Amino acid sequence: MASPSSYLIKTYRWSVYVLTLCILSACGTDHPIPFSPDSCSLDGAWEFRESTDSIWQPAAVPGDVITDLMNAGLRDSPYQQTNERLSAPLETKEWIYQTEFDLPNPLDASFELIFEGIDTYSTILLNDEILGETDNAHRAYRFPATNLRVGINTLQVRLHSAVVEGQQKLDASPWLIPVSNEDRPQGKQTSSVSRKAYYQFGWDWGPRLVSAGIWKSVSLVKTRSSAPQNMRLDLFELDEENATYHVRLDATDSLEWQLDGPSGSPVQYEMTPVHDSLWQLTIAAPQLWWPRDMGDQPLYTLRCSNTGGSQSLRFGIRFIEWIRERDDLGRSFACHVNGHKVFARGANIVPADFFPVRARERIEETLQQAIAGNMNMLRVWGGAVYGEDSFYDRCDELGLLVWQDFMFACCMVPGDSGYAASVEAEARHNVQRLRHHPSLAIWCGNNESEKAWKTWGWPNLYGLSSQDSVAVQRAYDSVFGALLPQIVAEESDQFYWASSPMKDPLHQKDHGISGDEHAWRVWFDTLDFDYYSDHGGRFASEYGLQSLPNRHTLEAVGIHAFDDEALQFRQRSKMEWLKPGLDGWGMMRIYAKRYAADPGVETGNADALDRWIYLTQLTQAEGLREALERHRFSRGKTSGS
Repeated sequence: MASPSSYLIKTYRWSVYVLTLCILSACGTDHPIPFSPDSCSLDGAWEFRESTDSIWQPAAVPGDVITDLMNAGLRDSPYQQTNERLSAPLETKEWIYQTEFDLPNPLDASFELIFEGIDTYSTILLNDEILGETDNAHRAYRFPATNLRVGINTLQVRLHSAVVEGQQKLDASPWLIPVSNEDRPQGKQTSSVSRKAYYQFGWDWGPRLVSAGIWKSVSLVKTRSSAPQNMRLDLFELDEENATYHVRLDATDSLEWQLDGPSGSPVQYEMTPVHDSLWQLTIAAPQLWWPRDMGDQPLYTLRCSNTGGSQSLRFGIRFIEWIRERDDLGRSFACHVNGHKVFARGANIVPADFFPVRARERIEETLQQAIAGNMNMLRVWGGAVYGEDSFYDRCDELGLLVWQDFMFACCMVPGDSGYAASVEAEARHNVQRLRHHPSLAIWCGNNESEKAWKTWGWPNLYGLSSQDSVAVQRAYDSVFGALLPQIVAEESDQFYWASSPMKDPLHQKDHGISGDEHAWRVWFDTLDFDYYSDHGGRFASEYGLQSLPNRHTLEAVGIHAFDDEALQFRQRSKMEWLKPGLDGWGMMRIYAKRYAADPGVETGNADALDRWIYLTQLTQAEGLREALERHRFSRGKTSGS
């Protein structure tokens, strides 16, 4: 069900949308900006237009089509009233983004264009020549800039509709691909085939705004094939006297090393070559990294350089393992750091603004909220986006562990080779990018996809024949049972868990409980709060109840009364399987009547909106309190909540 770019802590409160000098002269800027001989940032002022329009509008890169339209005064905020409906026609349109830069002198080296993130389908042109195409918002792309010229160069990105492109892919599929949260007819649920944030196609906690954009940085960088790159550190041995790492690196020239300790000054170490791409690093008197409230978070920086360039990594010395041992209850599932068990206290998180380009401004706010809530772990939920580098950097510094989903949620996957290749590139990019962070505790393949396939009746719901069901299962296994664990093993020394929730594969023939659990039978099955003591699994990785937000939040988007259309329009949670017509309003009322009072009954002088706000928030708070206390006092049954 649930869950930095930047992220908003998600407790299932009712969400309201809520050696040549390069000189760049970007469209819309008055003064050329000088850059170093090695790289030029192309971020900043661009221009854009709909493909059928002739009028260019100012745009920002990194950015998003909808935010650019708002900034240009061409669209009101989709958060206001029922404006989300007005954004629907945008999802089938194509957009053109463009900038120009001036190279005053001939180049004496080759360069490449790096796009850190494009959402999602695009064609890239430099000086009217196609450099390449993109089909995945979750990865970076690099294109050789072979046709640069002296003088004005024009870079253009043609963004294709994710809905139109996705429909073509879905129509070509030999079977329907089940997905649960996109509220579209079967055969039109295109989120299942596109590598784009699932929540942007709509979820039970948020709007449907299928936008597009160049949502991360763009740069023109000198190609340096001999520079150190792809540095990787694997902890080999750790004791009180030494920490020993295996260091892997791609480089062709002789190397110089430097290790700075937590104070920023060089520390004692030994670097012993094993072969051309492998070294052994030994650090004397290591200072260990700990989760918050268990110790400090000292961080080291390893630098490597040669004539071609340099690379550095900041890391913390720690040993993480997930203990899965037989016990009286079944099989444990607990995170241990440096030999000590961690009781994980945390939340699932999604972007703090629907548009990740704006959400990154709230990274620090989000993490400080987690600290104020006495948390030590955050789960980056698989229906959103991988976090910004700065998110993980701050988690390292603050001692916040990260449960990292790959970006899949409540869905099955296509079985074609093109999709698999795109997923492989995405996974390698992100595992390589994040593997050095001491805060990263686990890689998880997906959110609820395995549970959905096994228990939500998808084969019958989607009319899949026995043969098609086998093919869908095979496609799922090829990604989550083979491809992703293989990449995690090849690119890191980290732990991989195929799906959340999931019973432990080691436990298939054992009695008792194992793995992690999404404790949603409170809420979706109307069970009492004592269920939090009785549910399966050894780690509660999701649970919660819905409530309304504060009046201030509602009024900020134009909602002033309970019967306002804008408020009723935002209710997306439906439980038709329990009772026809039952939705989030009915479910909030069931729990409020059970644990507080009926918000539908007029009492005192409070108006209906204030009554609903107070009673649903009170019920939610009581439910979360009971869940947290029951998990914490479970006598070893539950190791995370």
